[in-house]
Amino acid sequence: MAANNEIDLRRYISVLRSHKWLFIAIFAVIFGLGLTFTLTRPTRYKSMATVLIEDGSSDLAQRAGGSALAMMMRSFSIGGFASSSVDNEMVLVTSHELAYRTVRKLSLNISCFQTKGLTKQQLWKDAPATLMLPPGMADSMSLRNGFNVILHLSPDGTAEAKATRGRIFTTTLASASGKLPLALVTPMGTVTLLPSGTPLPPEKITLKFTVTGYAAATEKLIKQLDIDLADKAAEAITVEITGSCPPLDRAILDTLLDEYNARRTEHRRQTAQTEVDFLNERIENLFGQLIDSEKKIEQFKSQSNFVSIEDEAPILLESSLDAHELLLNANSDILYCEQVLHTLESNHETMLPAYSVPGSDAEADPMVSAYNEQLMLLNELRRSAMPGNHALQLAEERVAQMRKAVIESVSQTLSAARKAVSARSGAVGRVDSHLRRLPKYEREYLNLSRDNLIKNELYAFLLEKRESSLLKYYSRATLGFIVDPAFTSIRPDYTRPVAFIGISLFLALMAVGALALIIMWRNDRIVTPCDAAAAGLEKHTFVRGTDPTAYTNAIRALITSRLPSGRIYLAADSTLPSSATEEIIDAFRRAELPTTVVNGEKTNDTLLSSRLRELTERQAGSYVFITVPEADRIADIAPILASDDAMLVMLTSAGKMSRRRAASLATEFTPAKIILAIC
Repeated sequence: MAANNEIDLRRYISVLRSHKWLFIAIFAVIFGLGLTFTLTRPTRYKSMATVLIEDGSSDLAQRAGGSALAMMMRSFSIGGFASSSVDNEMVLVTSHELAYRTVRKLSLNISCFQTKGLTKQQLWKDAPATLMLPPGMADSMSLRNGFNVILHLSPDGTAEAKATRGRIFTTTLASASGKLPLALVTPMGTVTLLPSGTPLPPEKITLKFTVTGYAAATEKLIKQLDIDLADKAAEAITVEITGSCPPLDRAILDTLLDEYNARRTEHRRQTAQTEVDFLNERIENLFGQLIDSEKKIEQFKSQSNFVSIEDEAPILLESSLDAHELLLNANSDILYCEQVLHTLESNHETMLPAYSVPGSDAEADPMVSAYNEQLMLLNELRRSAMPGNHALQLAEERVAQMRKAVIESVSQTLSAARKAVSARSGAVGRVDSHLRRLPKYEREYLNLSRDNLIKNELYAFLLEKRESSLLKYYSRATLGFIVDPAFTSIRPDYTRPVAFIGISLFLALMAVGALALIIMWRNDRIVTPCDAAAAGLEKHTFVRGTDPTAYTNAIRALITSRLPSGRIYLAADSTLPSSATEEIIDAFRRAELPTTVVNGEKTNDTLLSSRLRELTERQAGSYVFITVPEADRIADIAPILASDDAMLVMLTSAGKMSRRRAASLATEFTPAKIILAIC
């Protein structure tokens, strides 16, 4: 394969050289067309804008009382704003919805170009005329349902317009002429051409409006946008667009980012509105539950006479101790009064107890002290006075009267003490019973208080969340901070021109190469020695050229180097003159080599006769040149060429013998015994 490839390459170069002016013309035409197309295209510039993606929820959460844990999690990007969120924003910026909004806002489905010869320049706000579509027409147009409007506008304001469809084979949809505005009635609707307010040009110009639907314009815009991270360490993205109208490109980027922030704001407000609606409903329900919980606590306190165990327990314990102490004092009074009555009612004139049980009120009774004093005075009189003594009688009467008074007073005191004991026993029982029920009350109160506390905290939390959602709803903060508004590079973008030139160069070279291969395959003839390389005869092939001596000397040298003496068969095609074979014979004669020429044979069969064999045997030691009469039937003499003292010289015109014929000769005969001479 290596040899074949080398031979093919040389033949290929040979074809290129022989048809160089044809290939140069083809290359110049194709490359010239591509270069002309590239140079007539409008210059393109790259416009870009950078937006920083900020997490606006942090400030809102901080204003709304966000927890320290949540702030710390956001600081470490745990559930916060990480790189994946930036990727999400990149998807949103290039989303179909944002592109669709931008197309509608800037009417990108209508493009205006000013054509002049082969060149065209896109116009935007500086166009002297505008095109207006009827409502709904751009929405109903499919991806392939576009058309063009060509407007020829003169300096005096007269215009000629027509709507066409198709690029190569165009179809006229409508036409109109006159002063602007003009109406074109197309199958899709009526299209109106209006003056834009820009001064008319000083010469007649041609404007071409390309009209598509919003869907097609949106798909086109998405393909034009190029978005990437501004820096791997920063949460910022760069949006780029390349076009031939920098003001329009900058307007597209600015509008796209504005729509991005508007879409984000809409989404935030929708989310906040949903949260507010839910929170309002939840707060209303919770407020009713909170009122019910407070009523239950109020009813519980009213029914249980319970305020607070922390406040009631000390008071109740103190009341219980006081009640027990009062009950003990009352029982002491009863015992004392019973003792006094027992002493008085037994008619014993004994001293009454002056003191009761400690703590009793009876110890301070003045009647008992007065009675004891009178009784002591009576006993003294009885010891000193005689019976019937008037003072003694008076003393006895006083003691008797005082006994009755003491009995009556003590009886009343005893009755009051017993009533007090009865009343105080009930109070002590109620206080003790209430103290024993305090743990139960406390447990029930804790359940009610816990429910009320949870509802209060949840109510406060929901109010806080509602305020936070309202802050989000009314906040004007945008997620995307536009670091660099849209700007255009001062250097043109040569990516597409270089690509067009490269494609043109590639197509020109491919056309030249393909044509050269076709010529080479069609002209499968032997013209140069390399054409016989596939048959293995390249080193045995000689071209006559302008110097016949060199040509014949080379053939002679090859024959003599391989054959000291013997038979040389000369096979020349019919297009060659007899002088072609004579030049080779003359070369041997000039070299003073023994040479014999055999002529007069009529067919190849005679070359196999015994007469010719005897003749050649008699000429041993010399070169016998034998002319083959029928060169086309060279296979007939294959047996005699197989001997060691025989060699074949094939003489052919340039381009006469095919490469396939040379290959068959190399197959039928030994290549070392064949010499190919191209005359």
